[in-house]
Amino acid sequence: MAVVPDWKGFLQQITEMCQQVTSPESGAIPVSDPTGPELHPAESGAIQALELAYRHTLDSIPTDLQDVAQLSLLVGHAKAMDLIGDWGRAHQLYEKALVKATLLENHGKYADIWRQIGRLFRKQGRWTDARQAHQQAISTYDVLHDRDGLAAGNNSIGAVFMEEGELRKAQRHFEKALEYLEGGTNYTTRGLVLNNLGIVANIRGKWDLAITRYQEAITFYDRIADRPGVARAYQNLGMTFADRDEWLKANEYFEKSLDITRVTGDRNQKALIYLNKIEVYIHLGDLALALIFCNKCLQIFSVSNDMRGVTEISKFLGVIHRIRQEWKASLKFFEQAVRLSKEYQLWLTLGETQFEKGLYYRDRVRFPSAVKALEASIDSLKKAGAQGEIRKVRKELSRLKRKC
Repeated sequence: MAVVPDWKGFLQQITEMCQQVTSPESGAIPVSDPTGPELHPAESGAIQALELAYRHTLDSIPTDLQDVAQLSLLVGHAKAMDLIGDWGRAHQLYEKALVKATLLENHGKYADIWRQIGRLFRKQGRWTDARQAHQQAISTYDVLHDRDGLAAGNNSIGAVFMEEGELRKAQRHFEKALEYLEGGTNYTTRGLVLNNLGIVANIRGKWDLAITRYQEAITFYDRIADRPGVARAYQNLGMTFADRDEWLKANEYFEKSLDITRVTGDRNQKALIYLNKIEVYIHLGDLALALIFCNKCLQIFSVSNDMRGVTEISKFLGVIHRIRQEWKASLKFFEQAVRLSKEYQLWLTLGETQFEKGLYYRDRVRFPSAVKALEASIDSLKKAGAQGEIRKVRKELSRLKRKC
């Protein structure tokens, strides 16, 4: 009797390859060195090894297990590509996995893959495509009467609506997800939903409620040792304290989140934390370190083609140059951020950029232009449902109108 290779073991090894290359132990990013490079030469070798191991594993699988094994390998391979930020390659692999899942009539895996594709689209700001992908998943979960799947699907589509600024629709989906989870032990999805409800509360300026939701999420993440989940919650807690202008407290939570993310190897999550730290360093007056982190973020976003991230960096570069009174460069970056925000319908980022542009005109004693920019900021922030930010803009607008 032939020995069946441990292809699931191969899959685990393959998936871990890209995780290991971005861990502190790999030497890619020394934990003690905040200026260390984000893209390490070892990574290209790891990707080549990944492709080679993938092909070798398929060659080792008996013919009668080929389709089942290929499906698992394709999904694992796609997740690894997602982890290192190669979203184009990840999408191609998920599309192949969909074909295999259909062939095998594995409807549960078919739905899961659509949800992963929806996540990829959301990261790229492709809101309509993301919603359609998640709806495909939800429809399949519904046929299967899969309550955990329906919870995950509603959470995912709610996250898309949240990114679009449709907070009421987002909250309805999150609350629906919690209903599906009632009485169950799916703590991972429960933590995700509570985390997202915290984000909704934070955008609305309900900071105490946001903090409560994040702490509830951490409780569920801790039950199952979900470290990436804890990292996300810590990051969101930092963002809430930043919104309250408690910058040292915010940085404390960002560092906690970063400590975990360095180990898990999720480079895109790391870039999001770096974005938060840029804002902290700007407010603490350390513009040199803020610029270093802008560069680190751009290295990551250039791989993943994350235009949302590029838009945020453009906004921050505009702020840094404004503070340094480098007016031409500042205006150039603000205009780029405005253009990209409109193109990708990033209403919150647009509103924040228009606010900073208003401060640019204020600093140049061009008060009518400043008022116009702040009024545009309020209109954009209304689309995002960002009540806390609107209050801040109105306060500055009131001061400026008295100078006109």
